[in-house]
Amino acid sequence: MLIVSTTPGFATAPTPTFAENLPGLLIEAIADPDQPGQLTLCSFDFQRTENKRVIFHKGRSYLAPPHVAGLAKIVRFAPGCALPSSGPEIVATINEFLFKYADLDQQTIDILIAFVFATWFIECFLVAPVLYLNGPSREISNLMRLLSCVCYHGALLSDLNLRCLGTLPVGLPVTLLINQAHLDRRLQKSLLASTRRGFYLATGKEPLDLFGARAMSGHLSEAGVGLTASINPQGRMLPTLSEAEEADVAKQFQSLLLGYRFCSHSRVRSVEIESPISHPGLQDELRTWLAATWDTPDVKKSVLAAFADRQEEFSSTRYEDPKCLVAEAALMFLHRGDAHFFVGELAEKVNDLLAGRHADCRFEDRKVGATLKELGIRTHRVTKGFRVDLDDAARKQIHQVAAAYRVLSAQPGTARCTLCQSKTRANGKGMNV
Repeated sequence: MLIVSTTPGFATAPTPTFAENLPGLLIEAIADPDQPGQLTLCSFDFQRTENKRVIFHKGRSYLAPPHVAGLAKIVRFAPGCALPSSGPEIVATINEFLFKYADLDQQTIDILIAFVFATWFIECFLVAPVLYLNGPSREISNLMRLLSCVCYHGALLSDLNLRCLGTLPVGLPVTLLINQAHLDRRLQKSLLASTRRGFYLATGKEPLDLFGARAMSGHLSEAGVGLTASINPQGRMLPTLSEAEEADVAKQFQSLLLGYRFCSHSRVRSVEIESPISHPGLQDELRTWLAATWDTPDVKKSVLAAFADRQEEFSSTRYEDPKCLVAEAALMFLHRGDAHFFVGELAEKVNDLLAGRHADCRFEDRKVGATLKELGIRTHRVTKGFRVDLDDAARKQIHQVAAAYRVLSAQPGTARCTLCQSKTRANGKGMNV
């Protein structure tokens, strides 16, 4: 079956592209072996690969962008495609590479491998993989170099700003490897906001789509997106990797992983992940980290353990958040069977929760009332003060808010009414991990 035609007459004007996922055909821009600094296209029809400057498919034509400008100049493109035999074999090869050139424990290597594989299927996910590297600057710099060899369209960056990001060519998916200790607050906010598909940065003449994988130096952000890899100071002698050796290694891995992308794309795109009962509301993010390595149990186990660590780390701060506390206390009144409660009563319950968690603060009635308003829970002024009537609409809203903020009394296993049970069942769809 011939998928790529060499007859240009039937096609429209060529469309410049870095990547296309077409029915029956995948296209990727690769480094042109005959013209340094230029790109050509590699196509895969699920039987064979073919390299061409222009590709014709179903009445349309595609060509590699004629000019590589801006950040695209430092992006690694595969030099070609090598069709692999299996995912676990590539995992083992990357594992050996990372262990050889970085002093890492096995769980950290597993997290890095999961990140690498996720970058190669970024368009299949709703949430981008975000990796935080926490450790000494020298070790982090070394690890960033290693990741640039194996990640999809890796771009190793420092001293980054929004103006620089604005030079990203439209349609080029890039894995940002940001070796920068302190990011500008607006830049950090933009990078985190764009970890979900469909969010654009309003800058310049056209909105900027920054959706993509990124690894950053530092700690897990307050947004709670991504995983952290803790890098310890180097404890053993490691071989050095010269620039020439790095380039050769990168070419081998890029070709191998492009082949894996081609062969596994349809399967990764269709994989569904069921969030375990201990990870409610994280289906999209778990799918990002697990779908591409679904047949590697050790990596899966390490990823799930990392998510558990993340939840534990954030639990103390999340359960002192005003919105979480107000939602939790409101749910308690609802489960007690009351027909209504007053804002003052709710404030007392919130402060009891704070005292029980040894928090050094208290919330006034006005603060609690304002938080209720932010959560969309209506209050009514009566003689004794502001009151929340627990009618059907209020009950539904309180349950929705409690589930969204994953408050303690709304966690799986603590369902106390039919609404709680329906929320718990809603979290249990998909494929077991």
